[in-house]
Amino acid sequence: MSVLLLVLLALLIAINGFFVAAEFALVRTRRGKIEQAVEEGAAGAEAVVEQLDRIDESLSACQIGITMASIGIGFLGEPSLAKLIEPAFGGLSHAAAAGAHQGKLGGDEEAVDRDQQRK
Repeated sequence: MSVLLLVLLALLIAINGFFVAAEFALVRTRRGKIEQAVEEGAAGAEAVVEQLDRIDESLSACQIGITMASIGIGFLGEPSLAKLIEPAFGGLSHAAAAGAHQGKLGGDEEAVDRDQQRK
């Protein structure tokens, strides 16, 4: 199951990269060069001009794609990657939680002891 999650995670990262690349391509495209390519009959140049004519819609679509892929990355990435890196940081998470708990109690060791006895 973990391998499947990692494959899906890699796919979502690729999808995210596609939308980011499309967004940068739209923003960085020089209209003059594209119009020249249309005049020369370059394949796909007319489609690019149409996208530039509706750049607000195109950028919005890219942003939605980036956001949805990022949500999926977070949803799938956390459980699958947590299982892989938890052994390396397992003890650290307990120490961090204990330190945060002690900080919440103001560093009072007796209060920490009483709290531990209650559990």
